[in-house]
Amino acid sequence: MKEKEIIKYVFKKEKHKGGHGGAWKVAYADFVTALMALFIVLWLTSQSNQVKTAVSDYFKDPGKYTAEQIKRAKVRAMVIAKGGEAVEKVAKQKDSDKMDIVIAVQEFRNVLNNMRLDSIEEGVKIEMADTNQTAFFEAGSAKITRDTEIRLRDSLKNMGILPYPMVIEGHTDATPTGRTDYTNWELSMDRANAVRRIIAETKTAEVIGVKAYGSTMLAKPAFPSDPVNRRVGIIVQIPKSHFGYMKR
Repeated sequence: MKEKEIIKYVFKKEKHKGGHGGAWKVAYADFVTALMALFIVLWLTSQSNQVKTAVSDYFKDPGKYTAEQIKRAKVRAMVIAKGGEAVEKVAKQKDSDKMDIVIAVQEFRNVLNNMRLDSIEEGVKIEMADTNQTAFFEAGSAKITRDTEIRLRDSLKNMGILPYPMVIEGHTDATPTGRTDYTNWELSMDRANAVRRIIAETKTAEVIGVKAYGSTMLAKPAFPSDPVNRRVGIIVQIPKSHFGYMKR
């Protein structure tokens, strides 16, 4: 009886010998998870303070990040590729986690294709000018063309709220208005104010100044009547501390 019991016991032990053969998979999964965590930590240590703060803020209260905010964050990664050369040049000067202004620029591009973006001491300057094919304002008037106004309002709504103050500049070409009581000075001021009112209505940003230059600062001095001289400039005032550096 004892021999049979011993044989039976050995048989059972051999039968269950492979029962824990998948334990290595659990250990391997733990190792990969730990390795991934290490890579994340190493990545964080190489990022700017703004990125570290944003990641920390997310984990403190992830519920406040809506689907729309996450979607906009994904768009930030693609916007530079869709923008023009000027957009790319300025965008590359900024920290990657501060792309709200680039999204705004892309929306302004949807208003008028003939748009220029420059990095200036105050922040960034966006200029939208007329072309032979498209016009921002009706001829000799401060009234924005219907199609342009629709695109402008839609673009401003898509931007959301920008935390940067704006200054609006108005420019005209050198063609006289034909009136003594209403010159290019008044016309450029009224055009800048027309844009200011729409920005105020959509609550996109706080406008802290409106400037009129008439025809004193032509984009093409050699061609004073060229449509590109008729333009509106929007200066988005971004503090230097926001990006850490700003170059002309």
